[in-house]
Amino acid sequence: MTKGDFARKMFLFWGVTPAIVLSLWFVAGLVFGIVVNIVYFAVAAMALFIVLPLVMMFLYYSHGLNKYCYFNVVDHNISLSENGVMVTMYFPVTSEGSDDTDNNENETKKSEVFINYSRFGAYRVFSDSVVFPIDKPVSGFLWMPLSAFEDGPEFENAVRKLSSKLTLSAL
Repeated sequence: MTKGDFARKMFLFWGVTPAIVLSLWFVAGLVFGIVVNIVYFAVAAMALFIVLPLVMMFLYYSHGLNKYCYFNVVDHNISLSENGVMVTMYFPVTSEGSDDTDNNENETKKSEVFINYSRFGAYRVFSDSVVFPIDKPVSGFLWMPLSAFEDGPEFENAVRKLSSKLTLSAL
């Protein structure tokens, strides 16, 4: 998953409401700046240049760095079990003080995250992927791209299998 796709999916799940509120604040500041007093332009500028970056930073730190979210941008494997989804992440290991001639490329650190099927929400279908949101108490999402599979039918079978497990766990 590229950084841009990751940011778009995060915005889709958690940034729409703050964006609407800040847009209304900005538009109200512009309108009041024209109609009432020019000081309201400062209110609009505060929404744009101070509050918006703070909200973006909050969304990134509270959701983007969550272990149930950031595994989408690192190398990982997904395996389905009887009770949930096991995500195995692989991080390259580099030794401190090693030079470029060492062959440490094959060394990786492995980390696993287990997500119970009952924690998944209703999935969303996009043109190139399917996203399964992970609900409270910690939020995140599982991104399944079409490009991770050999062909379309294999992708459809994987999505069908995972979604059937989700509907069974909801019962």
